[in-house]
Amino acid sequence: MTNPKTLVVYYSRTGHTEAVAHEIARQTAADIEPIDAGAFAKGGLWYFRAAWAAWRGRDVSIAPHVHAPRNYDLVVIAGPVWMGRPCPPVRAYLRDHAADLPAVAFALTHGGGDVTPVIKTLGAAAGKAPVAQLTCSEGERKSGAEAEKIARFVDTLAPPNKTAA
Repeated sequence: MTNPKTLVVYYSRTGHTEAVAHEIARQTAADIEPIDAGAFAKGGLWYFRAAWAAWRGRDVSIAPHVHAPRNYDLVVIAGPVWMGRPCPPVRAYLRDHAADLPAVAFALTHGGGDVTPVIKTLGAAAGKAPVAQLTCSEGERKSGAEAEKIARFVDTLAPPNKTAA
C-alpha cells in the first residue's frame, strides 16, 4: 500500500513549529508550505499583538497558497498554541480552506499544559476530526523527547501494510 499524498502547512513565528513541520515533511516525503501572515512579522510588540489576537479569536489575513489542499490525501496543519488557543494564522488557513480539506492531522507546539481544547477547536474549524495529532512542548524540545514523538506521529500517518494471504 502506498503512503498518502501529503501536504504539510505550518505557521511558525519563532522557528520551533517550522522545525517540527520540516521534520514531518521529510519523514513523509510531503510537500510543505508556510502560512504567511505578515501581521505578526514586524515590530518588537509582536508577542503581545499575537497573544491578544489569539485570546480574542481575531481573524487575520494570510497570503494565498501555492498548494491546493484538495489535491492531497492528507493535510498536516502545524502551528503554535498561543494563550491556550490556536494561533490566528492557522485559524485563518482553516477558515479559507476547510471546504477543500481531505483528511487532516494537527501538529501543535506549545509552552506546556493541556492543549486538548485547541485540538477540538481546530477539528471544529476544519469540519472534521484529525486522523492524528502531535503536541510538542518546549520542555520536550529541550529534552530531546520531541524527535521520538514526531516519529510516532509519522508512523500513525502511514497506512498499515497489508500482507498477502
